[in-house]
Amino acid sequence: MSRDPYIIFLNAQGNAFFVVAAWAGAVLGPMFIMATFGDLSGSGFYLGVGLSTFPLLAIRYGTKALSRGNRLDFVVYALITTLMLLASVAHMLLYPVFWFGGT
Repeated sequence: MSRDPYIIFLNAQGNAFFVVAAWAGAVLGPMFIMATFGDLSGSGFYLGVGLSTFPLLAIRYGTKALSRGNRLDFVVYALITTLMLLASVAHMLLYPVFWFGGT
């Protein structure tokens, strides 16, 4: 691998974008899915499914990184993303009025 600073910067920038997209999808994806309350034809449901694919891809990448021996990528991509996803779903189930108003 080349040690050109520009290449290193671009790789770091791409990884950071993927992590932020995965973390945002972990919080916002379940919110859009749960906001539809069973309406599987609404645009909110499709947006939630689309946003939920980013955390699933990040978790998959993190588990593959662990099998390659890269623990830091596992923690960032899989462990933190899974914890954020579980915390988001748990918070929405425990406090639905906070997310959805008086529904």
